Amino acid sequence: MRVAREIRNGSPERVSPFAHARLGEYEPIPISRQKRAFYLRFRVVDRPGIIAAWVKSWRPKRISLDAVLQLPAENKGDLPFVITVEPTPEEAVREAIDQMSSLDFLLEPPLALPMEQSL
Repeated sequence: MRVAREIRNGSPERVSPFAHARLGEYEPIPISRQKRAFYLRFRVVDRPGIIAAWVKSWRPKRISLDAVLQLPAENKGDLPFVITVEPTPEEAVREAIDQMSSLDFLLEPPLALPMEQSL
């Protein structure tokens, strides 16, 4: 993604990280600590308090809600629910997902996908 961004939006004064003479001197940041926005999808049994339960597990990890999408559905026993969260370390999102997996309104393990910035 970074190469594509450089090709599309690069400028002469920017130097590609692949051409840096001293690149080996720097330690890479583990991907689990990099901050990115995340797309989270859940299938739930609809009832009051679902968002409150999620936020309770996110607060200690400093995960901030960006957007929520819950379309009306006739089947309240199997409702898709989508949330995006603001950029946060992946390890925090994975820990929160692990905690949330035990919630009794979830029908399957949540799906968490990192979101890339648009080109």
